[in-house]
Amino acid sequence: MSELKPCEAIEILESIYPSKKQIVTGEYPDVAEALDMAIVTLRRAQSNEPLTLEQLRGMDGEPVWLKDGIGEGWFLAGAVVGSKIYFCEKSITIGEPISGCGKNWLAYRRKPEPEGKIEK
Repeated sequence: MSELKPCEAIEILESIYPSKKQIVTGEYPDVAEALDMAIVTLRRAQSNEPLTLEQLRGMDGEPVWLKDGIGEGWFLAGAVVGSKIYFCEKSITIGEPISGCGKNWLAYRRKPEPEGKIEK
C-alpha cells in the first residue's frame, strides 16, 4: 500500500460526501464536521510555498492562488502553450510568461496566510 499525499487524501475526503447537506440532515451530522476538520488539517499540513512550474504543469484545472504585479486571486491552472502558462477565472484568462514563474508572479495551493495567522 502506497502512502497518500495530503492533496490525495483531501481529494478522497471531499469526494465521499458530494452533498454535505445530506450528511448534516441525516443520521450522522457529526461526520460532516469531522470531515471538514480533517480536510482543514490536511490543507494546513501541506506546504504553501510558491508552486514550481513543474508542479503547475500537473495541476491543469485545479484551483491556485495567483499573485502577480496587477493583483491576486483564485484561478484555475491551465495549459502551457509556447512560452506562457494560462490561468482562468470566470470570464478572464491570463497568460503568464513561464520565465516569470517565481519572479514576476507566484502561484500557491491556497491563499497565503498573513504573518502569524492561519486561514481555515
